[in-house]
Amino acid sequence: MIANQLFFEKFNQLKNDFLAQLPLRLKAIDAALQACRKLPGDEARQQDLHRLLHSLGGTAGSFGFVQLGLDAQKIETELAALTQRGGWNEHDIAQIAQALAPLKLEIPVRQP
Repeated sequence: MIANQLFFEKFNQLKNDFLAQLPLRLKAIDAALQACRKLPGDEARQQDLHRLLHSLGGTAGSFGFVQLGLDAQKIETELAALTQRGGWNEHDIAQIAQALAPLKLEIPVRQP
């Protein structure tokens, strides 16, 4: 019984940490997108954005924010398809920005 209680206390702390860091994660995603916008063909910048979305997609789902995780994973998959096609152009980046906009609306309300 105590082990379960300790597990859930630790899990809730990790979940709260995730929620506290979520606005910073979304700012990092925005910054990565802006970097891609400045240099649309730069693979390193594209990989940064892909990595940030991959991390958000996995972590959000782990903490019960399923829709946020699924949306991040969907965008990540779209990025991979663009990369396989041969790189991103300005039109692609505009579409990525449009796809990312709803993620900001999905920030869960922090519970005390």
